[in-house]
Amino acid sequence: MDKSNKPAVFNDHLNWYHSSLNSVSDSANMLYTYNHVIHGFATGLSQKEAELLKKQPGVVSAIHQIRYELHTSRRPKFLGLSNMTPFLSGSDKLSDLVIGVLDTGVWPHSLSYQDEGISPIPRSWKGECEAILLIRNWNRNRLSTTTATELTPRPSGRAVSGASFLGYATGTATGMASGARIATYKVCWLNGCFGADVIAAVDKAIEDGVHILSMSLGGGLPDYFEDNIAIATTAHGIPVSVSAANNGPRRRSLSNVAPWMVTHGCGDNRPLGNGKVYKGVSALYNGKPLTNKLVPIFYGNNNNSIDDVFYLPAGTLNPEDVSGKIVVCIRGENSRVEKSLVVKEACGVGMIFTSEEDSYGDELVADAHFVPAGAVSLEKGNDIYHYLKSAANPTATIIQKATKFGFQPSSIVTAFSSRGPNTRTPEILKPDVLAPGVNILAAWTGEAGPHGLGQDKRRVSFNIKSATPLDYGAGHGDPVAALDPGLVYDITVEDYIRFLCASNYTKEQIKTVTKRNFNRNNGKKKYSVGDLNCPSFAVPLKAASDEDGGTNRSTTVTYTRTLTNVGTSLARYRC
Repeated sequence: MDKSNKPAVFNDHLNWYHSSLNSVSDSANMLYTYNHVIHGFATGLSQKEAELLKKQPGVVSAIHQIRYELHTSRRPKFLGLSNMTPFLSGSDKLSDLVIGVLDTGVWPHSLSYQDEGISPIPRSWKGECEAILLIRNWNRNRLSTTTATELTPRPSGRAVSGASFLGYATGTATGMASGARIATYKVCWLNGCFGADVIAAVDKAIEDGVHILSMSLGGGLPDYFEDNIAIATTAHGIPVSVSAANNGPRRRSLSNVAPWMVTHGCGDNRPLGNGKVYKGVSALYNGKPLTNKLVPIFYGNNNNSIDDVFYLPAGTLNPEDVSGKIVVCIRGENSRVEKSLVVKEACGVGMIFTSEEDSYGDELVADAHFVPAGAVSLEKGNDIYHYLKSAANPTATIIQKATKFGFQPSSIVTAFSSRGPNTRTPEILKPDVLAPGVNILAAWTGEAGPHGLGQDKRRVSFNIKSATPLDYGAGHGDPVAALDPGLVYDITVEDYIRFLCASNYTKEQIKTVTKRNFNRNNGKKKYSVGDLNCPSFAVPLKAASDEDGGTNRSTTVTYTRTLTNVGTSLARYRC
């Protein structure tokens, strides 16, 4: 609704909204009214009624609700946050920071939410206060899920000592900014996360006074003026962190590509091995381990043929062939944990699984298996298969060591992390950055808790393997370096409005996203999508062989960026 066009006959906007709705439907109810994200309301209408509503005075647009999906599946130390000293000088300000998380709700009794020793609630907070600042459910009629307790401690969970999972990763579990506050808004249910709920939650978060918004949900690539998440996160001065989605490794599988949101890809870090001892990720297995004694290896089908692709589906192993042996199998088709159950039921004593193709690459995931198990990368798996082909009686064992720290990590993009390019706006590089997102055990409850952080205080460098900027954006985020960035790319709401204009949006569509009127200057000024003042950019080019391709000649593309020095006045920067 265009708030400035409210007819004088109405005392307030709520009466106006009800009148507009009642003019097209006798039975529709108003689910929510919005005051900050947009000016308007949510309701259920038929297509015919929606078209009639669009024609009412003051109605800017009527957009469909979108059903989004959760994006769920490392560590602060991996991002150089073992030494928190750079942050402690502003610890009072940090405790005033409120992070709003939109997800499935939380179990507030987790030790990660303890509030002992924390300073009083900041005066800027206008919402309700509990053990965490706010737990608010939207649309109580929907069936609930309970997974966000695993996600919300990542940004600001309190430090919990003595945390581990089945004895692995013993240490201190903590969020990225453990002194900050959490305000959690439940918007996701068993049947999805609905746009009307998301907009209502962001609207309330703005009213409550959150400083940062985080959400791991999304779906599809609608136009910005139809994307409920994109509309909910504009023009409020609140940084928004979103996930890129879990549809990798397919190209063009991103969601959440609006340039005013920071879109995170998912990375992982691996220790590097050599020689005949292959290092990978061991199972979270708490039963009787294997010893140093080597045992026979079973691979392929019952004929032990290495040339057969062996996914280990249920019912394929004969105990007479497998008993007392380690089974080597291929990742895919069925779940990793199910494969270990197949091995156990056939009296196998262990399992090694690797990748068949580049789709999983070096991504390794720790699972709770039924037998001692190890996951190895594609490269190491190829070495193992070479050994199996060349040895008459191949043998092995699996040594499950404690969680390893102190290695120099080599970062990879996980297989499930969604990839670019950005098909909505190819000139805008998405994802923006890569962040740890695999094998995270969060929200310590005393029963099943997160990994430790160790005491390694070295700054780490990152070598991202087997990926391109379309997979990892600008690379891994460096939160410590961000404290003193030197140069920044300033950007304003007006810049985003010009971006939408360059995207050929109408005045009504631009106002739907930004709630602002925009004068196109009668077409006198030209705006370029590529000139949006983002830290990175992409250059889409057409090959001469394309249907509407180029001329097989060289092309020059010029993008403009403006940087502002926030460092010392006598600084010198070189490209």
